[in-house]
Amino acid sequence: MRSAAHPRAPWRDDRTTVRSRALVVAMLLGTAGLVGLWVPDRAAASCAAPQVWVAVGGATPTLVTESAPALVVRRGDRLVVRGELFHTGCEDTGSTGPGCSGPPPSDRERPMADVALTLQQGASAWPLGSTAAGPRAERYPVAFDVVVPDRVAAGAATLRVGSVDVPLAVQV
Repeated sequence: MRSAAHPRAPWRDDRTTVRSRALVVAMLLGTAGLVGLWVPDRAAASCAAPQVWVAVGGATPTLVTESAPALVVRRGDRLVVRGELFHTGCEDTGSTGPGCSGPPPSDRERPMADVALTLQQGASAWPLGSTAAGPRAERYPVAFDVVVPDRVAAGAATLRVGSVDVPLAVQV
């Protein structure tokens, strides 16, 4: 038993606590060693998807998002469609180690040669145009100025710009 003259030193622990701490340290070191042996596969590319802006008539073009409501259009309306990031390949990383290694030469970005613009409604489709995307320095842009076809019916339709779908609500 300790006397009041010799109190227990605060930095000393009993043997059970020392053993518990040693076990925790050993487990952490063992886990770190196993993690160090794991080498990740190549990371998946995550390039940004093309973006599209659409204006009806003389309005200012609005960015189309997944949560955007359908654009209301009428037969004969003028549509101004602008887009960017229309390219093939994906250069989303440039490191050289495992995991996020740089893209192989086949993944180099190039402007898309044929970006189609179509209006689809049910089983019907109206090709409205096609263009090649511009250069990288301009963010691979596309531009269309078209008119909503007279043969489209009232109801839901889709304006497809390459791989981007823009919901439309056609009124007559």
